[in-house]
Amino acid sequence: PSKASEFAHPDVLIGLTVLAYRYEGLRKSDLRRVVRQLKQDYSRQVGPRESRAASVQFAQWLALTRPAGEAEAGGSSVLPLPLFQPNDPKQLARLFGRLRRL
Repeated sequence: PSKASEFAHPDVLIGLTVLAYRYEGLRKSDLRRVVRQLKQDYSRQVGPRESRAASVQFAQWLALTRPAGEAEAGGSSVLPLPLFQPNDPKQLARLFGRLRRL
């Protein structure tokens, strides 16, 4: 087979990607890339900060992984999207710990 045939069937590629995620979880490099894209999207969107689609998506991810003892608002160890810095290893590690198996 040729090198181009590796991507000849996108449905197989998608299936294998989902399977790999299911077994291994999210990688830090993937999370960093997703958060960078989300921040770019956020900067292009208009409206109140907390109502922008990217900010709402980020908040939903955090809400889905909120520890049982954490308060509904304010007690999060992960900063909101506008303040989050994907290049900061400590911030990324906290977010990775919460989202790894989402």
